Amino acid sequence: MDDLITALQAEAWQLGFDTVGIIPAQPGRRLDAYLRWVDQGYQGEMGYMARPDRVARRQNLDVILPGVQAVVCVGLGYFTGRLPTAVAQDPSRGRIANYAWGMDYHDVMTPRLEALAEWLRTAGGAVKSRVYVDTGAILERDHAETAGLGFTGKNTMLIDPRRGSWFFLGEL
Repeated sequence: MDDLITALQAEAWQLGFDTVGIIPAQPGRRLDAYLRWVDQGYQGEMGYMARPDRVARRQNLDVILPGVQAVVCVGLGYFTGRLPTAVAQDPSRGRIANYAWGMDYHDVMTPRLEALAEWLRTAGGAVKSRVYVDTGAILERDHAETAGLGFTGKNTMLIDPRRGSWFFLGEL
């Protein structure tokens, strides 16, 4: 099994992911905090965060994919550099978040995760999977932290000691 994990990590890096970790498919460590957050109505106008079907998925990954055994968490850096001072201080220019300077990260990461899933099916047999790129009802930051991709900062962002918070998360 260790050989498969090592090979999977190598394949993820080959596909362009900067970091990868694998964890057992268990509820997130901060599930209780999320449930209290929902119970207190803190989701505000984001009703989808409190929908019973979404809560059930966050509580039990088996609801999403029956028989799920593991979660592969990946990170892809997006720091594109700093704007030249003249551009940054030009009042005639608008500001665009750094993560939005390039292609839509969903369109970049999803095919890579699908390729990783296909590789896993080839290497590991009858493997079922789901791809998540900020698109599903899972506690992705929590899972990514458990998988060793970083730690949760005071700002609630996942922080990689080498990359900061300049990376996208995806799960398989």
